[in-house]
Amino acid sequence: MTAPNARTRRIALGVTLALFATPAAAQREVSDFNIPEQTLRSALLKFSDQSNVIVVVPDESVFDRMVPALSGRLSNEQALATLLAGSNVAAQFDGPRRVRLVPQASVAPPPEIKIATAPVPLKPDEIIVTGTRIRGVVPIGSETVAIDRHMIELAGRSSATELLRVVPQNTSLAVNDEVRVGVTQTIQNTAYGSSVNLRGLGPAATLVLFNGHRMAPASAGAFVDISQIPLSAIERIEIVADGASSIYGSDAIGGVINFILRRDFQGVETTVRNEFADGFNRFTVGATGGTSWDSGSLTLTYEHHHQTALAGRDRAYYTSDLRPFGGPDLRITGNIPGTISANGTTYAIPQNQDGRNLSAASLVAGTSNPYDNNLDASILPTQRRNSLAGSVQQDVGDRISLNADGFYSRRQFGTYIPANTTTLTVPRSNPFFVSPVAGAQTVTVLYSMREDLGIPLANGTSQNYLVSGGASMKLGSSWRAELSASYAADITHERGDNIANTARLNAALADTNPATAFNPFASHTVSSQATLDAIRGFSADRRQRFRLTSESARADGELIDLPAGAVRLAIGVEHRVATYKDASISFTGAQPTQSSASDLKRRTDSLDTELFIPVVSPTNNVPWVHRFDLSAAVRTERYSDVGRTTNPKFGVRWSPIEDVSLRGSWGTSFRAPLLTQLGDPGILTNSLADARSPTGRTTAILINGNNRDLKPETATTWSVGADYAPPSISGLKISATYFSIDYRDRILNIAAEASQVLLRDDLFGGLVIRNPSATQIQALLDSPFFLAGLPKPPVSQVGAIVDARFNNVGVVHESGYDISASWELRTSAGVFVPTVGLAWITDYSVGRTASAPILSALNHSGSPIDLRGRAGLSWVRDAYDASFFVNYINAYHNFSLAPVADVGSFTTVDAQIGYSFGCPIRSASDCRVRLSAQNLLDQRPPLFINTPGRVAYDPEQATATGRVIAVDLSLRF
Repeated sequence: MTAPNARTRRIALGVTLALFATPAAAQREVSDFNIPEQTLRSALLKFSDQSNVIVVVPDESVFDRMVPALSGRLSNEQALATLLAGSNVAAQFDGPRRVRLVPQASVAPPPEIKIATAPVPLKPDEIIVTGTRIRGVVPIGSETVAIDRHMIELAGRSSATELLRVVPQNTSLAVNDEVRVGVTQTIQNTAYGSSVNLRGLGPAATLVLFNGHRMAPASAGAFVDISQIPLSAIERIEIVADGASSIYGSDAIGGVINFILRRDFQGVETTVRNEFADGFNRFTVGATGGTSWDSGSLTLTYEHHHQTALAGRDRAYYTSDLRPFGGPDLRITGNIPGTISANGTTYAIPQNQDGRNLSAASLVAGTSNPYDNNLDASILPTQRRNSLAGSVQQDVGDRISLNADGFYSRRQFGTYIPANTTTLTVPRSNPFFVSPVAGAQTVTVLYSMREDLGIPLANGTSQNYLVSGGASMKLGSSWRAELSASYAADITHERGDNIANTARLNAALADTNPATAFNPFASHTVSSQATLDAIRGFSADRRQRFRLTSESARADGELIDLPAGAVRLAIGVEHRVATYKDASISFTGAQPTQSSASDLKRRTDSLDTELFIPVVSPTNNVPWVHRFDLSAAVRTERYSDVGRTTNPKFGVRWSPIEDVSLRGSWGTSFRAPLLTQLGDPGILTNSLADARSPTGRTTAILINGNNRDLKPETATTWSVGADYAPPSISGLKISATYFSIDYRDRILNIAAEASQVLLRDDLFGGLVIRNPSATQIQALLDSPFFLAGLPKPPVSQVGAIVDARFNNVGVVHESGYDISASWELRTSAGVFVPTVGLAWITDYSVGRTASAPILSALNHSGSPIDLRGRAGLSWVRDAYDASFFVNYINAYHNFSLAPVADVGSFTTVDAQIGYSFGCPIRSASDCRVRLSAQNLLDQRPPLFINTPGRVAYDPEQATATGRVIAVDLSLRF
């Protein structure tokens, strides 16, 4: 018999491929079903797609009858019985994952089952979809994009980061393990995590959930690190690229991503995957096991992921000498041998000498020893992650159900970072002293410590975990109450090694003993090991911990019955506590010093309610109104530090005929300030360039840092869309959505642009005060937040005040389209599934303040690109499957250069082929091997002169991994 293949769950008629060895197991297996009212033909296709069971129908006359909607978590046997109720046929399982529809009289009795191995199934109204709190209802007005387990496997990607990289709505991986600090943003990704960025509004404007619960964010709350999520444990990923604060609260401006755990798993599945690329590789092994009993189930997953480092010298475009690409030479002058700098002239220290007999005569003016410090740096860090995830459910009687789930991940990372110039001031007391200036008492050497101490190394650990538990109780025939609690944390420990202790290095430079003094005049390391050990220090031994606890109580059920169905209501209350602690110690001076410490806390209380109203259903037989539904939701949140906010949302769905559904939504959303943005500022004075000043410069008071008066960011979002899924064309679905986002009160600061702010007052309206009063100036000079030790100019000399704190000043207008289409085409040559998904942004306009001009930033570096897409073709026949996808990112402009430079489009190809076969391993029911390639044609990232990163590509939009070939083997027991 041909071995099973999970891909064939999209085939409704044909040969079965098994995951379990017996028909009884397939009957008892529990699946999540969401099958709308339609003909039996279409319903059976949906059943096959959602259950991985093939349906064989000898007599197609049953296809034309209508069947009611079916949704919820049911056994395959129960789902089929519901769909076939009232017909003259019944289901008979006659092979692994194969069912035949036969006349009622010929149905064989089911096999005797002595021990129940499946949990009591959920009823159709017990499943909740991301974007709504009401069970048994899909979100009204907003489109939900679902990536199920099968699609995850076909994508050929080993991590959540890589999987979401090709989702068109994920405008860029603004934070990923290639980006320590982004091209145009300042999120400090010191633990080398990865974020999502729906609509390009920033990682903090996308809410990330794990089984419906908030994950603890990384980097002081700036983003959720999705690289910690074990993909082996995920059943599906649901994405709602629409505002959802009326349901979930803060952060859901760009949308929501919900990672949903595998549950009710039967047996054991192991997967081994090895990925190879030029210069690095990844290795992933995962194991999932599950069991069940008559009142509950348990599923556990373990995953190990290892990634080797990718060195900068392995990619030609990872260089700080950008001249071959039309850019500047950004190599540093600190090298070994170093470069002497005297009176504005440089002198290269000669090669091939030990620095003991160097004379001024051997120094040539105007020469230097530049160093490309990116060559020894890492593009990708070494990563090792171990993850454990699990889910357990237990029914207590007929009314009460208990559940718990969660995950724990610990990731180790290490990466070489570019070595900067170490500027040494060498006194004449150094026994190796030499200077091109006669009689000089000191000499400056531009030097690199990389051979003495090693290449600077950033390393550490990052832990992320979430544990949740709850109890639900049936209240009457339709109502259900639920209590739940969750505890989440993100804990990082990072440290910079191979760093010189400045105080001890200066002492070694002043040492008069040739045996123990540090010698910076050689072409290679010559100082004693004892001296090197003595000057070794470390930087930023930093520990951060973000904890998030939540307790909630919810209830939902039917209010009244209408002719079109029941009006349903959900209501809930929630209490959250977020805490953040941060402490950092450096050892670059005479003694270890604590450079920062934070201990912050926030409490949030919320009340939310949601209403679903079915106005017309197909049973009402209203002309041109096949279905009409309404929804309304509102959530109020009260913060202990930034006040109260209330956000509503309304949705509508109208199906004039069965084939077409029109939808729309309108609502408001918000994002609360980060805990670390709330605090006291720092005040200082500086001389700034000023076109209005007769001297070209003006003395200004700068207010930098945090702001205790911040309030939540706000957004108004609306969308309209249409879905076309005709039952007469099996498997065809076309969707289009137009969205609009008006995002205001964005929290920004202009500290990085403060030196130029007086040259462009029009861009920073409200943040600059020209000719302030003496009272305003004196109040700031006398403020306790004026930085100690800095000079204070006379009041009469101050000509401007610049507020460079975090402020609620930014504005973004964004609009565009999401377009998707798929078709499951069944032929004698197999099943072909063409798909296409596009995110087309038509407007992305930005204002630095509410009074500043709104200027288009679409297709600007650091902003969304107007067109991203993914199109492909999948094929299945018997034990074989294959897929081919094209990923496209449109051209854009590099605004970090003057003049602005064009950046080309980026097109890559992914391909995969798989084969299922009978396992030679005893007790294994299925073996599957797959060969896949990402970026099959090995396309280089488009040229991008990245002067902040000093490389020739943009890591926010493209990856330096190149072609990645992967082989994976899965076994099912």
